[in-house]
Amino acid sequence: MLTDKLIVDNNKLIAEFTGRDKAYDERDRIYHYHESWDWLMPVIKKIESMGFYVSIMKSNITCCKDGGISPVFEEYDYKDKLETTWLAVTAFIKWYNKQ
Repeated sequence: MLTDKLIVDNNKLIAEFTGRDKAYDERDRIYHYHESWDWLMPVIKKIESMGFYVSIMKSNITCCKDGGISPVFEEYDYKDKLETTWLAVTAFIKWYNKQ
């Protein structure tokens, strides 16, 4: 279940990763990564531009380094494809930031 805190925290994380400089205002829900493909797909494109392959199939998201077989991360079986992808993107960013 997605809590407001999880949504806010993950959207802030994505915004920082993408370089958005507009301050987050929780009341206005400025960042809509969790609810809009229009917001989320540019993040997927950025991940792919960094040399990663992202596969989105039904509610299963896999990310591999280009040419690699072993996934860097996988997320699956959440509410729907958008939610699963959003959670996978945040998991990738957390993993990437630790590298």
